[in-house]
Amino acid sequence: MSTADTEDRRGGHTEGAQTAAGGAAAVAALVTACGRRIAVAPLCIGGSAGPFARIALDVGPERDGFSRAWAGLSPLEARRLAALLLDQAAYAEQLAGSRA
Repeated sequence: MSTADTEDRRGGHTEGAQTAAGGAAAVAALVTACGRRIAVAPLCIGGSAGPFARIALDVGPERDGFSRAWAGLSPLEARRLAALLLDQAAYAEQLAGSRA
């Protein structure tokens, strides 16, 4: 992973962002081996029913590409996605280990 952003203690890369209240919030990002930048940031959406806490997931284009993906996840959805990613990472490592 490489990027010009500042690396944080979690191994990701962070840069400044603004919360809905105007305070500073961390944007964590990483750059994949194929050059896609994946950024994750807190997002607070206001409305007549009150503020809604969301997590923004922004998957940038591959090197020299144009495709992008964006999702706004609830905190519960973000935790479920994190669990799925961790499970799949462990399984992928098992598969790679069985072929070594």
